[in-house]
Amino acid sequence: MTTEAQSRWTFSTFMIVLATSIPFVVEAVDPTLLSLNLPAITQDLGIPSDLVGFTGSLATLVMAAAVLGVGNLGDIYGYKRLLIYGLIANIIFEVLTAFSPSYQFLIVMRFLDGLALTALLGLSLALLTASVSAATRPAAIGLFLAIYAIFFGITPLISGLVVGNFGWRASFLICPVISIVGLVLIARFVDDPAAHNPNRKLDVVGILLFGLCLLGLVYGIGQIQNGLTDPGTWIPLTVGIIALVAFVPWERRQREPALDLALFLVPAFVVAVLGNMVFNFYNGGFAVLLGQFGTSVLGLSEAAIGLIIVPSALFGALGSILAGRLIPKYDNRFVGMAGLLILAAASITMSFASPTMSVWVLALVYVLLASGCAATQTSTSDVILGTAPPDRIGAVSAIKSTTGMTGYTLGPTIFILLLNVFFSRAWLGSAEARGLTDQQGQHALDVVTQVAASSPIVVPYDPYLVQQAVGVAREDYSTGVMITMLIVTILPLALAVLVYFLYPRRPQQTPQGDTAGVQESGQPGSAP
Repeated sequence: MTTEAQSRWTFSTFMIVLATSIPFVVEAVDPTLLSLNLPAITQDLGIPSDLVGFTGSLATLVMAAAVLGVGNLGDIYGYKRLLIYGLIANIIFEVLTAFSPSYQFLIVMRFLDGLALTALLGLSLALLTASVSAATRPAAIGLFLAIYAIFFGITPLISGLVVGNFGWRASFLICPVISIVGLVLIARFVDDPAAHNPNRKLDVVGILLFGLCLLGLVYGIGQIQNGLTDPGTWIPLTVGIIALVAFVPWERRQREPALDLALFLVPAFVVAVLGNMVFNFYNGGFAVLLGQFGTSVLGLSEAAIGLIIVPSALFGALGSILAGRLIPKYDNRFVGMAGLLILAAASITMSFASPTMSVWVLALVYVLLASGCAATQTSTSDVILGTAPPDRIGAVSAIKSTTGMTGYTLGPTIFILLLNVFFSRAWLGSAEARGLTDQQGQHALDVVTQVAASSPIVVPYDPYLVQQAVGVAREDYSTGVMITMLIVTILPLALAVLVYFLYPRRPQQTPQGDTAGVQESGQPGSAP
Protein backbone atom coordinates (compact mmCIF):
# COMPACT_ATOMS: atom_id res chain seq x y z
CA MET A 1 0.00 0.00 0.00
CA THR A 2 1.43 3.38 -0.99
CA THR A 3 1.66 6.28 1.43
CA GLU A 4 -1.04 8.15 -0.47
CA ALA A 5 -3.39 5.16 -0.50
CA GLN A 6 -2.79 4.57 3.21
CA SER A 7 -3.64 8.22 3.93
CA ARG A 8 -6.92 7.96 2.04
CA TRP A 9 -7.78 4.75 3.88
CA THR A 10 -7.11 6.35 7.23
CA PHE A 11 -9.30 9.35 6.48
CA SER A 12 -12.09 7.15 5.11
CA THR A 13 -12.00 4.89 8.16
CA PHE A 14 -12.05 7.86 10.52
CA MET A 15 -15.13 9.30 8.81
CA ILE A 16 -16.88 5.91 8.91
CA VAL A 17 -16.18 5.65 12.64
CA LEU A 18 -17.32 9.22 13.27
CA ALA A 19 -20.49 8.77 11.24
CA THR A 20 -21.53 5.49 12.89
CA SER A 21 -20.68 6.67 16.42
CA ILE A 22 -23.09 9.61 16.29
CA PRO A 23 -26.28 7.47 16.24
CA PHE A 24 -24.84 5.54 19.19
CA VAL A 25 -24.39 8.85 21.03
CA VAL A 26 -27.99 9.88 20.28
CA GLU A 27 -29.32 6.56 21.60
CA ALA A 28 -27.60 7.13 24.96
CA VAL A 29 -28.04 10.89 25.27
CA ASP A 30 -31.76 10.94 24.42
CA PRO A 31 -33.01 9.11 27.57
CA THR A 32 -30.40 10.89 29.71
CA LEU A 33 -31.63 14.33 28.73
CA LEU A 34 -35.18 13.31 29.59
CA SER A 35 -34.06 12.07 33.02
CA LEU A 36 -32.18 15.29 33.74
CA ASN A 37 -35.23 17.41 32.95
CA LEU A 38 -37.95 15.04 34.18
CA PRO A 39 -38.75 17.03 37.37
CA ALA A 40 -39.44 20.22 35.38
CA ILE A 41 -41.40 18.30 32.74
CA THR A 42 -43.44 16.56 35.43
CA GLN A 43 -44.37 19.82 37.05
CA ASP A 44 -45.18 21.62 33.80
CA LEU A 45 -47.25 18.85 32.18
CA GLY A 46 -48.72 17.49 35.41
CA ILE A 47 -47.47 13.92 35.04
CA PRO A 48 -49.08 11.77 37.78
CA SER A 49 -46.58 10.50 40.34
CA ASP A 50 -47.27 6.87 39.47
CA LEU A 51 -46.38 7.54 35.81
CA VAL A 52 -43.16 9.50 36.31
CA GLY A 53 -40.88 6.46 36.39
CA PHE A 54 -42.75 4.81 33.54
CA THR A 55 -42.46 7.94 31.39
CA GLY A 56 -38.74 8.22 31.99
CA SER A 57 -37.99 4.57 31.26
CA LEU A 58 -40.49 3.91 28.45
CA ALA A 59 -38.08 4.45 25.56
CA THR A 60 -35.47 2.23 27.22
CA LEU A 61 -38.01 -0.55 27.77
CA VAL A 62 -39.06 -0.34 24.11
CA MET A 63 -35.41 -0.70 23.09
CA ALA A 64 -35.05 -3.76 25.30
CA ALA A 65 -38.08 -5.40 23.68
CA ALA A 66 -37.28 -4.56 20.05
CA VAL A 67 -33.50 -4.54 19.64
CA LEU A 68 -33.14 -8.17 18.48
CA GLY A 69 -35.88 -7.63 15.91
CA VAL A 70 -34.16 -4.53 14.56
CA GLY A 71 -30.84 -6.40 14.41
CA ASN A 72 -32.45 -9.16 12.34
CA LEU A 73 -34.10 -6.62 10.04
CA GLY A 74 -30.72 -4.99 9.53
CA ASP A 75 -29.20 -8.35 8.56
CA ILE A 76 -31.92 -8.81 5.96
CA TYR A 77 -32.49 -5.32 4.55
CA GLY A 78 -29.22 -3.51 5.27
CA TYR A 79 -27.83 -1.61 8.25
CA LYS A 80 -27.36 1.80 6.65
CA ARG A 81 -30.92 2.02 5.36
CA LEU A 82 -32.53 1.22 8.72
CA LEU A 83 -30.07 3.41 10.59
CA ILE A 84 -31.01 6.37 8.41
CA TYR A 85 -34.69 5.64 9.01
CA GLY A 86 -34.02 5.59 12.75
CA LEU A 87 -32.25 8.95 12.67
CA ILE A 88 -35.05 10.54 10.65
CA ALA A 89 -37.66 9.13 13.03
CA ASN A 90 -35.70 10.42 16.04
CA ILE A 91 -35.64 13.91 14.57
CA ILE A 92 -39.38 13.89 13.94
CA PHE A 93 -40.46 12.47 17.30
CA GLU A 94 -38.06 14.61 19.35
CA VAL A 95 -39.25 17.81 17.66
CA LEU A 96 -42.86 16.80 18.26
CA THR A 97 -42.01 16.03 21.89
CA ALA A 98 -40.66 19.56 22.31
CA PHE A 99 -44.16 20.85 21.61
CA SER A 100 -45.98 18.32 23.81
CA PRO A 101 -49.35 19.81 24.88
CA SER A 102 -49.93 17.12 27.53
CA TYR A 103 -48.22 14.28 29.31
CA GLN A 104 -50.33 11.77 27.34
CA PHE A 105 -48.85 13.13 24.11
CA LEU A 106 -45.38 12.98 25.64
CA ILE A 107 -45.81 9.31 26.57
CA VAL A 108 -46.88 8.41 23.02
CA MET A 109 -43.86 10.25 21.61
CA ARG A 110 -41.53 8.44 24.04
CA PHE A 111 -42.87 5.10 22.84
CA LEU A 112 -42.37 6.01 19.17
CA ASP A 113 -38.97 7.52 19.85
CA GLY A 114 -38.03 4.30 21.61
CA LEU A 115 -38.57 2.46 18.34
CA ALA A 116 -36.34 4.97 16.55
CA LEU A 117 -33.66 4.67 19.23
CA THR A 118 -33.75 0.87 18.90
CA ALA A 119 -32.41 1.19 15.36
CA LEU A 120 -29.60 3.44 16.59
CA LEU A 121 -28.75 1.09 19.45
CA GLY A 122 -28.81 -2.13 17.46
CA LEU A 123 -27.29 -1.07 14.15
CA SER A 124 -24.57 1.51 14.85
CA LEU A 125 -21.88 -1.03 15.76
CA ALA A 126 -23.24 -3.47 13.18
CA LEU A 127 -22.75 -0.91 10.38
CA LEU A 128 -19.27 -0.09 11.66
CA THR A 129 -18.32 -3.77 11.75
CA ALA A 130 -19.65 -4.35 8.23
CA SER A 131 -17.80 -1.30 6.92
CA VAL A 132 -14.24 -1.95 8.15
CA SER A 133 -11.85 -4.86 7.82
CA ALA A 134 -11.26 -7.34 10.63
CA ALA A 135 -7.72 -6.01 11.06
CA THR A 136 -9.02 -2.46 11.45
CA ARG A 137 -11.98 -3.32 13.68
CA PRO A 138 -10.29 -3.09 17.15
CA ALA A 139 -8.90 0.41 16.54
CA ALA A 140 -12.16 1.46 14.88
CA ILE A 141 -14.20 0.27 17.88
CA GLY A 142 -11.83 2.04 20.26
CA LEU A 143 -12.21 5.33 18.40
CA PHE A 144 -15.98 4.74 18.11
CA LEU A 145 -16.29 4.41 21.89
CA ALA A 146 -13.96 7.38 22.50
CA ILE A 147 -16.15 9.65 20.35
CA TYR A 148 -19.19 8.34 22.21
CA ALA A 149 -17.57 9.07 25.59
CA ILE A 150 -16.65 12.64 24.62
CA PHE A 151 -20.09 13.48 23.20
CA PHE A 152 -21.89 11.81 26.09
CA GLY A 153 -19.73 13.67 28.58
CA ILE A 154 -20.36 17.15 27.21
CA THR A 155 -24.02 16.82 26.20
CA PRO A 156 -25.46 17.20 29.75
CA LEU A 157 -23.42 20.40 30.11
CA ILE A 158 -24.83 21.67 26.83
CA SER A 159 -28.30 20.65 27.99
CA GLY A 160 -27.89 22.63 31.19
CA LEU A 161 -27.00 25.76 29.24
CA VAL A 162 -29.82 25.30 26.74
CA VAL A 163 -32.48 24.54 29.36
CA GLY A 164 -31.26 27.36 31.57
CA ASN A 165 -31.86 29.86 28.78
CA PHE A 166 -34.81 28.41 26.87
CA GLY A 167 -36.60 25.94 29.18
CA TRP A 168 -36.97 22.16 29.18
CA ARG A 169 -38.66 21.99 25.78
CA ALA A 170 -35.42 23.08 24.13
CA SER A 171 -33.68 19.97 25.50
CA PHE A 172 -35.63 17.89 22.98
CA LEU A 173 -34.01 19.81 20.13
CA ILE A 174 -30.46 18.78 21.05
CA CYS A 175 -30.63 15.20 19.76
CA PRO A 176 -32.27 16.21 16.44
CA VAL A 177 -29.30 18.50 15.75
CA ILE A 178 -26.88 15.64 16.48
CA SER A 179 -28.99 13.26 14.37
CA ILE A 180 -28.90 15.63 11.40
CA VAL A 181 -25.10 15.64 11.57
CA GLY A 182 -25.14 11.84 11.70
CA LEU A 183 -27.46 11.65 8.69
CA VAL A 184 -25.17 13.83 6.59
CA LEU A 185 -22.02 11.92 7.54
CA ILE A 186 -23.53 8.48 7.02
CA ALA A 187 -24.99 9.44 3.63
CA ARG A 188 -21.68 10.94 2.53
CA PHE A 189 -19.01 8.61 3.92
CA VAL A 190 -20.54 5.18 4.64
CA ASP A 191 -21.34 2.77 1.83
CA ASP A 192 -24.47 0.68 2.13
CA PRO A 193 -23.37 -2.92 2.76
CA ALA A 194 -25.47 -5.23 0.64
CA ALA A 195 -28.16 -7.20 2.44
CA HIS A 196 -26.59 -10.62 3.05
CA ASN A 197 -29.76 -12.64 2.72
CA PRO A 198 -32.77 -10.55 1.63
CA ASN A 199 -34.84 -13.71 1.13
CA ARG A 200 -34.27 -14.95 4.66
CA LYS A 201 -37.41 -15.61 6.65
CA LEU A 202 -37.83 -13.41 9.72
CA ASP A 203 -38.26 -15.42 12.92
CA VAL A 204 -41.13 -13.35 14.29
CA VAL A 205 -42.01 -15.72 17.16
CA GLY A 206 -38.39 -15.89 18.31
CA ILE A 207 -38.08 -12.11 18.22
CA LEU A 208 -41.29 -11.69 20.23
CA LEU A 209 -40.23 -14.26 22.83
CA PHE A 210 -36.81 -12.67 23.22
CA GLY A 211 -38.33 -9.20 23.48
CA LEU A 212 -40.80 -10.36 26.11
CA CYS A 213 -37.99 -12.09 28.01
CA LEU A 214 -35.75 -9.03 28.10
CA LEU A 215 -38.61 -6.65 28.81
CA GLY A 216 -39.74 -8.73 31.78
CA LEU A 217 -36.23 -9.15 33.17
CA VAL A 218 -35.16 -5.52 32.76
CA TYR A 219 -38.36 -4.15 34.28
CA GLY A 220 -38.50 -6.78 37.04
CA ILE A 221 -34.88 -6.25 38.05
CA GLY A 222 -35.57 -2.55 38.32
CA GLN A 223 -38.39 -3.26 40.77
CA ILE A 224 -36.49 -5.64 43.06
CA GLN A 225 -35.79 -2.76 45.44
CA ASN A 226 -39.52 -2.74 46.24
CA GLY A 227 -39.28 -6.36 47.41
CA LEU A 228 -39.46 -9.72 45.67
CA THR A 229 -42.99 -10.27 46.96
CA ASP A 230 -44.24 -7.11 45.26
CA PRO A 231 -46.37 -8.03 42.20
CA GLY A 232 -44.55 -5.35 40.22
CA THR A 233 -41.37 -7.38 40.77
CA TRP A 234 -42.22 -11.05 40.59
CA ILE A 235 -44.80 -10.89 37.79
CA PRO A 236 -42.48 -9.36 35.15
CA LEU A 237 -39.57 -11.52 36.33
CA THR A 238 -41.73 -14.63 36.00
CA VAL A 239 -42.92 -13.60 32.55
CA GLY A 240 -39.33 -12.96 31.49
CA ILE A 241 -38.12 -16.35 32.72
CA ILE A 242 -41.03 -18.20 31.09
CA ALA A 243 -40.33 -16.39 27.79
CA LEU A 244 -36.65 -17.37 28.04
CA VAL A 245 -37.52 -21.02 28.72
CA ALA A 246 -39.78 -21.00 25.65
CA PHE A 247 -37.27 -19.07 23.51
CA VAL A 248 -34.42 -21.58 23.70
CA PRO A 249 -36.23 -24.70 22.36
CA TRP A 250 -38.04 -22.58 19.76
CA GLU A 251 -34.76 -21.23 18.38
CA ARG A 252 -33.19 -24.69 18.33
CA ARG A 253 -35.97 -25.94 16.04
CA GLN A 254 -35.73 -23.07 13.53
CA ARG A 255 -33.80 -23.34 10.30
CA GLU A 256 -33.32 -19.56 10.30
CA PRO A 257 -33.45 -18.53 13.98
CA ALA A 258 -33.47 -14.93 15.17
CA LEU A 259 -30.44 -15.80 17.29
CA ASP A 260 -27.93 -18.53 16.49
CA LEU A 261 -27.58 -20.33 19.82
CA ALA A 262 -24.43 -22.04 18.53
CA LEU A 263 -22.62 -18.81 19.36
CA PHE A 264 -22.97 -19.69 23.03
CA LEU A 265 -20.87 -22.81 22.43
CA VAL A 266 -17.89 -20.54 21.69
CA PRO A 267 -16.09 -19.98 25.05
CA ALA A 268 -14.61 -16.62 24.05
CA PHE A 269 -18.02 -15.32 23.02
CA VAL A 270 -19.63 -16.37 26.31
CA VAL A 271 -16.85 -14.78 28.36
CA ALA A 272 -17.07 -11.59 26.29
CA VAL A 273 -20.82 -11.42 26.87
CA LEU A 274 -20.24 -11.83 30.60
CA GLY A 275 -17.57 -9.13 30.44
CA ASN A 276 -20.03 -6.86 28.66
CA MET A 277 -22.51 -7.37 31.48
CA VAL A 278 -19.89 -6.86 34.20
CA PHE A 279 -18.56 -3.52 33.02
CA ASN A 280 -22.12 -2.25 32.49
CA PHE A 281 -22.98 -3.57 35.95
CA TYR A 282 -20.07 -1.61 37.37
CA ASN A 283 -20.90 1.48 35.36
CA GLY A 284 -24.52 1.58 36.53
CA GLY A 285 -23.86 0.59 40.13
CA PHE A 286 -20.87 2.85 40.66
CA ALA A 287 -22.68 5.86 39.20
CA VAL A 288 -25.29 5.53 41.92
CA LEU A 289 -22.97 4.70 44.79
CA LEU A 290 -20.30 7.33 44.06
CA GLY A 291 -22.85 10.11 43.67
CA GLN A 292 -24.57 9.03 46.87
CA PHE A 293 -21.31 8.84 48.78
CA GLY A 294 -20.06 12.17 47.47
CA THR A 295 -23.18 14.12 48.40
CA SER A 296 -24.20 12.35 51.61
CA VAL A 297 -20.87 11.50 53.23
CA LEU A 298 -18.33 13.94 51.78
CA GLY A 299 -20.86 16.77 51.54
CA LEU A 300 -20.06 17.63 47.93
CA SER A 301 -22.49 19.51 45.73
CA GLU A 302 -23.77 17.99 42.50
CA ALA A 303 -21.80 20.63 40.61
CA ALA A 304 -18.60 19.56 42.37
CA ILE A 305 -19.22 15.92 41.51
CA GLY A 306 -19.85 16.95 37.91
CA LEU A 307 -16.43 18.63 37.81
CA ILE A 308 -14.84 15.47 39.21
CA ILE A 309 -16.46 13.37 36.50
CA VAL A 310 -15.15 15.49 33.59
CA PRO A 311 -11.52 14.22 33.75
CA SER A 312 -12.76 10.64 34.01
CA ALA A 313 -14.67 11.06 30.73
CA LEU A 314 -11.44 12.17 29.08
CA PHE A 315 -9.57 9.18 30.52
CA GLY A 316 -12.35 6.90 29.28
CA ALA A 317 -12.04 8.29 25.76
CA LEU A 318 -8.26 7.96 25.75
CA GLY A 319 -8.54 4.48 27.25
CA SER A 320 -10.82 3.33 24.43
CA ILE A 321 -8.41 4.61 21.78
CA LEU A 322 -5.42 3.03 23.53
CA ALA A 323 -7.24 -0.29 23.96
CA GLY A 324 -8.14 -0.34 20.27
CA ARG A 325 -4.50 0.20 19.37
CA LEU A 326 -3.19 -2.41 21.81
CA ILE A 327 -5.50 -5.25 20.72
CA PRO A 328 -3.79 -5.81 17.33
CA LYS A 329 -0.35 -5.43 18.94
CA TYR A 330 -1.05 -7.83 21.78
CA ASP A 331 -4.53 -9.42 21.85
CA ASN A 332 -7.99 -9.17 23.41
CA ARG A 333 -6.83 -11.40 26.22
CA PHE A 334 -4.25 -8.86 27.38
CA VAL A 335 -6.53 -5.81 27.01
CA GLY A 336 -9.56 -7.57 28.48
CA MET A 337 -7.65 -8.68 31.59
CA ALA A 338 -6.16 -5.21 32.01
CA GLY A 339 -9.60 -3.58 31.88
CA LEU A 340 -11.08 -5.99 34.41
CA LEU A 341 -8.14 -5.59 36.79
CA ILE A 342 -8.51 -1.80 36.60
CA LEU A 343 -12.20 -2.19 37.50
CA ALA A 344 -11.14 -4.31 40.47
CA ALA A 345 -8.65 -1.59 41.44
CA ALA A 346 -11.49 0.96 41.40
CA SER A 347 -13.47 -1.24 43.81
CA ILE A 348 -10.52 -1.80 46.12
CA THR A 349 -9.71 1.93 46.19
CA MET A 350 -13.32 2.73 47.07
CA SER A 351 -13.24 0.11 49.83
CA PHE A 352 -11.20 2.61 51.87
CA ALA A 353 -14.27 4.88 51.99
CA SER A 354 -14.53 7.07 55.07
CA PRO A 355 -16.04 10.46 56.00
CA THR A 356 -12.52 11.91 55.90
CA MET A 357 -11.60 10.49 52.50
CA SER A 358 -9.96 13.04 50.21
CA VAL A 359 -11.89 14.30 47.21
CA TRP A 360 -8.88 13.36 45.11
CA VAL A 361 -9.35 9.71 46.04
CA LEU A 362 -12.95 9.91 44.81
CA ALA A 363 -11.66 11.49 41.59
CA LEU A 364 -9.16 8.63 41.25
CA VAL A 365 -11.97 6.09 41.62
CA TYR A 366 -13.89 7.80 38.82
CA VAL A 367 -10.79 7.73 36.59
CA LEU A 368 -10.13 4.05 37.31
CA LEU A 369 -13.78 3.20 36.65
CA ALA A 370 -13.82 5.06 33.31
CA SER A 371 -10.48 3.58 32.21
CA GLY A 372 -11.43 0.03 33.20
CA CYS A 373 -14.80 0.26 31.48
CA ALA A 374 -13.14 1.66 28.34
CA ALA A 375 -10.63 -1.18 28.04
CA THR A 376 -13.17 -3.86 28.90
CA GLN A 377 -15.82 -2.51 26.53
CA THR A 378 -13.40 -2.21 23.61
CA SER A 379 -12.14 -5.75 24.13
CA THR A 380 -15.54 -7.37 24.64
CA SER A 381 -17.02 -5.49 21.68
CA ASP A 382 -14.25 -6.72 19.39
CA VAL A 383 -14.63 -10.33 20.53
CA ILE A 384 -18.44 -10.32 20.32
CA LEU A 385 -18.58 -8.67 16.89
CA GLY A 386 -15.60 -10.67 15.67
CA THR A 387 -17.56 -13.83 16.42
CA ALA A 388 -20.50 -12.75 14.24
CA PRO A 389 -20.99 -14.54 10.93
CA PRO A 390 -21.10 -12.01 8.06
CA ASP A 391 -24.87 -12.38 7.63
CA ARG A 392 -25.67 -12.11 11.37
CA ILE A 393 -23.80 -9.00 12.51
CA GLY A 394 -27.03 -7.18 13.38
CA ALA A 395 -28.34 -9.99 15.57
CA VAL A 396 -24.99 -10.39 17.35
CA SER A 397 -24.73 -6.63 17.87
CA ALA A 398 -28.20 -6.78 19.43
CA ILE A 399 -26.94 -9.41 21.89
CA LYS A 400 -24.18 -7.04 22.96
CA SER A 401 -26.76 -4.29 23.49
CA THR A 402 -29.23 -6.46 25.40
CA THR A 403 -26.69 -8.00 27.75
CA GLY A 404 -25.20 -4.57 28.39
CA MET A 405 -28.63 -3.17 29.15
CA THR A 406 -29.31 -6.02 31.57
CA GLY A 407 -26.01 -5.47 33.35
CA TYR A 408 -26.60 -1.74 33.62
CA THR A 409 -30.03 -2.37 35.16
CA LEU A 410 -28.63 -4.92 37.60
CA GLY A 411 -25.87 -2.60 38.77
CA PRO A 412 -27.90 -0.04 40.74
CA THR A 413 -30.21 -2.74 42.10
CA ILE A 414 -27.45 -5.01 43.46
CA PHE A 415 -25.27 -2.15 44.70
CA ILE A 416 -28.19 -0.61 46.57
CA LEU A 417 -29.32 -3.92 48.05
CA LEU A 418 -25.82 -4.71 49.33
CA LEU A 419 -25.30 -1.18 50.59
CA ASN A 420 -28.63 -1.20 52.42
CA VAL A 421 -27.90 -4.56 54.08
CA PHE A 422 -24.49 -3.58 55.41
CA PHE A 423 -25.46 -0.01 56.27
CA SER A 424 -28.50 -1.36 58.13
CA ARG A 425 -26.34 -3.66 60.22
CA ALA A 426 -23.91 -0.89 61.09
CA TRP A 427 -26.66 1.66 61.81
CA LEU A 428 -28.90 -0.53 63.94
CA GLY A 429 -25.90 -1.86 65.80
CA SER A 430 -24.88 1.64 66.86
CA ALA A 431 -28.36 3.23 67.24
CA GLU A 432 -28.47 2.67 71.00
CA ALA A 433 -25.01 4.17 71.45
CA ARG A 434 -26.24 7.26 69.60
CA GLY A 435 -29.12 7.73 72.04
CA LEU A 436 -31.85 6.49 69.71
CA THR A 437 -34.56 4.03 70.60
CA ASP A 438 -35.03 0.97 68.39
CA GLN A 439 -38.10 2.61 66.88
CA GLN A 440 -36.25 5.85 66.11
CA GLY A 441 -33.32 3.97 64.64
CA GLN A 442 -35.57 1.88 62.41
CA HIS A 443 -37.50 4.96 61.29
CA ALA A 444 -34.31 6.73 60.24
CA LEU A 445 -33.16 3.57 58.50
CA ASP A 446 -36.43 3.30 56.57
CA VAL A 447 -35.97 6.84 55.28
CA VAL A 448 -32.42 6.06 54.18
CA THR A 449 -33.26 2.85 52.37
CA GLN A 450 -36.46 4.10 50.76
CA VAL A 451 -36.27 4.28 46.96
CA ALA A 452 -37.74 7.44 45.48
CA ALA A 453 -38.04 6.42 41.83
CA SER A 454 -39.99 3.46 40.55
CA SER A 455 -37.37 2.54 37.95
CA PRO A 456 -33.57 2.52 38.24
CA ILE A 457 -33.37 3.38 34.56
CA VAL A 458 -34.36 6.96 35.39
CA VAL A 459 -33.05 7.83 38.85
CA PRO A 460 -31.88 4.64 40.57
CA TYR A 461 -31.43 6.13 44.04
CA ASP A 462 -32.31 9.58 45.33
CA PRO A 463 -28.98 11.20 46.40
CA TYR A 464 -30.70 13.17 49.16
CA LEU A 465 -32.37 10.32 51.03
CA VAL A 466 -29.45 9.82 53.38
CA GLN A 467 -29.42 13.51 54.24
CA GLN A 468 -33.13 13.34 55.07
CA ALA A 469 -32.62 10.73 57.78
CA VAL A 470 -32.52 11.94 61.37
CA GLY A 471 -29.07 11.52 62.90
CA VAL A 472 -27.74 9.36 60.08
CA ALA A 473 -24.16 8.23 60.73
CA ARG A 474 -21.67 8.88 57.96
CA GLU A 475 -19.35 6.31 59.50
CA ASP A 476 -21.99 3.60 59.22
CA TYR A 477 -22.72 4.52 55.65
CA SER A 478 -18.99 4.40 54.86
CA THR A 479 -18.85 0.94 56.40
CA GLY A 480 -21.65 -0.20 54.11
CA VAL A 481 -19.80 1.19 51.08
CA MET A 482 -16.56 -0.50 52.12
CA ILE A 483 -18.09 -3.97 52.46
CA THR A 484 -20.14 -3.58 49.27
CA MET A 485 -17.00 -2.69 47.32
CA LEU A 486 -15.06 -5.66 48.63
CA ILE A 487 -17.86 -8.04 47.61
CA VAL A 488 -18.35 -6.72 44.08
CA THR A 489 -14.57 -6.87 43.49
CA ILE A 490 -15.00 -10.63 43.13
CA LEU A 491 -16.76 -10.20 39.77
CA PRO A 492 -13.99 -8.62 37.66
CA LEU A 493 -11.31 -10.75 39.32
CA ALA A 494 -13.19 -13.98 38.57
CA LEU A 495 -13.90 -12.87 35.02
CA ALA A 496 -10.24 -11.94 34.49
CA VAL A 497 -9.35 -15.57 35.25
CA LEU A 498 -11.87 -16.76 32.64
CA VAL A 499 -10.46 -14.30 30.11
CA TYR A 500 -6.96 -15.63 30.73
CA PHE A 501 -7.94 -19.24 30.08
CA LEU A 502 -10.74 -18.91 27.50
CA TYR A 503 -9.88 -15.93 25.31
CA PRO A 504 -7.83 -16.93 22.26
CA ARG A 505 -4.11 -16.23 22.29
CA ARG A 506 -2.57 -13.95 19.73
CA PRO A 507 -2.23 -15.88 16.45
CA GLN A 508 1.35 -16.79 15.64
CA GLN A 509 2.97 -15.19 12.61
CA THR A 510 4.31 -17.22 9.72
CA PRO A 511 7.55 -16.13 8.03
CA GLN A 512 5.44 -14.47 5.35
CA GLY A 513 3.58 -12.46 7.99
CA ASP A 514 0.33 -14.40 7.67
CA THR A 515 -1.50 -15.51 10.78
CA ALA A 516 -1.71 -19.19 11.54
CA GLY A 517 -3.92 -21.21 13.82
CA VAL A 518 -7.56 -20.93 14.74
CA GLN A 519 -9.93 -18.26 13.56
CA GLU A 520 -9.86 -14.82 15.10
CA SER A 521 -12.00 -15.65 18.15
CA GLY A 522 -12.51 -19.35 17.70
CA GLN A 523 -15.79 -18.36 16.11
CA PRO A 524 -18.11 -20.31 13.81
CA GLY A 525 -17.99 -17.44 11.34
CA SER A 526 -15.65 -14.58 10.59
CA ALA A 527 -16.29 -10.87 10.50
CA PRO A 528 -15.84 -9.02 7.22
